[in-house]
Amino acid sequence: MKLFLVVLITLCNCIVSAQQKKLDSLIAVNENYKKEDSFKVIYLTNIFRQYLRLNNLPKMEEYAKNAILLSKKIANTNSESYVYERLGLCYHGKSMYLQAINAYTAGIEAATKGNDKDEVAGLFLNLGALYTSISDYSKAIECNQKAVDLYNLLNEQNEI
Repeated sequence: MKLFLVVLITLCNCIVSAQQKKLDSLIAVNENYKKEDSFKVIYLTNIFRQYLRLNNLPKMEEYAKNAILLSKKIANTNSESYVYERLGLCYHGKSMYLQAINAYTAGIEAATKGNDKDEVAGLFLNLGALYTSISDYSKAIECNQKAVDLYNLLNEQNEI
């Protein structure tokens, strides 16, 4: 039993160490990349997701905010909706439902502004899943129906 605990603790330390090394690498790449474009948004998004894996929510939110601000600055609604989607998924996974709803909703607004119906539909599915997990079934059905309607519309457009 003691041997098992020692192995388990050692394994956990190795995982945390590897996660920290990955974060350090992402931060270095981000600092060396000087252009403000969609690649920079991706770097910032990867950093905030790595902070989530390390359970550092304040840093996660800081980098998410930076990614959102940069997306808005470069007027890239695709990047903006992507960041909001990733942020919503992070909050959803942490059972921070109000924050997840806000992130998904902001993502829907950005994707709608960019006329990205596929992204809007995906965000509505995420929102529907969230409402299902908190037993708000009427809102879940409403969101899922909006997603289905959009996917049907996209399918019809692809067939033309």
